[in-house]
Amino acid sequence: MKQLSQEEISELSLAKDLRARARTSISFADNHLGNAERLTNASQFDEASDELGRYQSVFEEAFHYLDNLHDKGNRTRDAYKRMELALREHVSRIETIRRSTPVEYAVNIKHLGEFVRAAREHALNSFYGETVLREQAPEQKNKNSEHDKSPTGNFGPKLP
Repeated sequence: MKQLSQEEISELSLAKDLRARARTSISFADNHLGNAERLTNASQFDEASDELGRYQSVFEEAFHYLDNLHDKGNRTRDAYKRMELALREHVSRIETIRRSTPVEYAVNIKHLGEFVRAAREHALNSFYGETVLREQAPEQKNKNSEHDKSPTGNFGPKLP
């Protein structure tokens, strides 16, 4: 269940400063993650999954808010950095929860881990904007292909 409570929504809307809003979001996420850890240790996996869904929704809302800001100045960059640092800190805690969770619940936690990695990448990429070009990933060659075999072995030039 990925949704913010009305209480969280109202508290986030009251935050006037970008820094305060980022800190509030991180605080909410940290509370949800702590609740999920506690519930996992108590073997209440359904409730822990709900808390992790709320955790994810807090960061989704925070990134949505940051992405829609018109002023992309230093304060926005600082907010992205705070988010990235919090996510980096939470990775090991999420992995600990995943390891102590039964397989039927661990799949969702694995997806949450992928979300956290993607969110960290998004936060870090926001620093560079349009000024840095990404390098294309090298294509992996099929080693069984006839085109990769050369008469001189692996050390010689590749023949067409």
